[in-house]
Amino acid sequence: MAGKLVSEVAAVKTAPVEVMMGKCSSGSCATVKAGNLVEISTRCLGGKDHLCGNEENFYPPLTKVNGAFSAYTELAAYRGPGLNTTWQLADKRSAYLGTFAL
Repeated sequence: MAGKLVSEVAAVKTAPVEVMMGKCSSGSCATVKAGNLVEISTRCLGGKDHLCGNEENFYPPLTKVNGAFSAYTELAAYRGPGLNTTWQLADKRSAYLGTFAL
């Protein structure tokens, strides 16, 4: 679905996936965990999250989705082996939530 962005696969891992959707006003509160490998948690964008007044989404989602909308990334982390690195990103306006399209 993501074309050239995922054309080179380093490894395939399996892990139990937990998805928790919060009950906030815009539906932006969510947490996704894949075992101890990946963790993403988001929340609604608030009034203090705006940067410059032009709040349009600059980048489209990387694959076809229905109902994509922006959310605030509280945590996005990869802790697995196989990429010769782990990473963690926190407190950024960098998430999209939506439903995968067919």
